[in-house]
Amino acid sequence: FVIRGRGQYNDVYHFGDNKDQLGVYAWSERNSGSETHPVAQKKPLVINEKEFFDMHGNVWEWMADSWNGKSQLPGGVDPIGTEGSYRVIRGGSWSSSAQFLSSSYREHVVPGERYYAVGFRLLRTSN
Repeated sequence: FVIRGRGQYNDVYHFGDNKDQLGVYAWSERNSGSETHPVAQKKPLVINEKEFFDMHGNVWEWMADSWNGKSQLPGGVDPIGTEGSYRVIRGGSWSSSAQFLSSSYREHVVPGERYYAVGFRLLRTSN
């Protein structure tokens, strides 16, 4: 929802469709040096004056949602809940190529397993 501008647009990336700009916003296989990086080193996605960093790349974002292969299709519905054998990951990582960092791409992992390029996103409210 956030990466798509709170549902306002449907670009390949939160900054548009030009993958040549990806290095300005994301750590990927092309610029990461094969490692993760501290958050907020790249240009953020800005919505209503709020900054969201690392929406693409660095580490895959672990989602609580169950995996449903159909959710990758245009018009697919996010499978909300934690039923099933797999969980959704999104956003790509430092080891991913441009196609895996797109706003719509999802992959799946087994809960309880460790993966070198999967993390999670912490949020905090501002006062």
